[in-house]
Amino acid sequence: MALEKPIEMTDTGVIARYWRIGQIAFSWPGALSHEDLQVTQIITITMEGYVSQAARRAGKMAIDSRTLTYHSTVRDQAPTQITRKDAYELIGKTGEFEDALLV
Repeated sequence: MALEKPIEMTDTGVIARYWRIGQIAFSWPGALSHEDLQVTQIITITMEGYVSQAARRAGKMAIDSRTLTYHSTVRDQAPTQITRKDAYELIGKTGEFEDALLV
């Protein structure tokens, strides 16, 4: 599973078209608000960009990476995991990955 969207690297002009999740991390700065039992959660997702899906499958290295940060406030307890499918859907709705094709 990955996202397909051409994104040009500004320094070189090379285009990464195939993006996969390299890492997902969770953090809770500020922790719990005792008044309304809300937890502020930060999800940090690192995307790795490749020239193509074929290049990735051939074991080529990523040519670029992007770090995306999402903030949310949830009641009671924040989830400590997110499915990859849900993460890709979230990423595909934001920033330069908006309207990316899930492949």
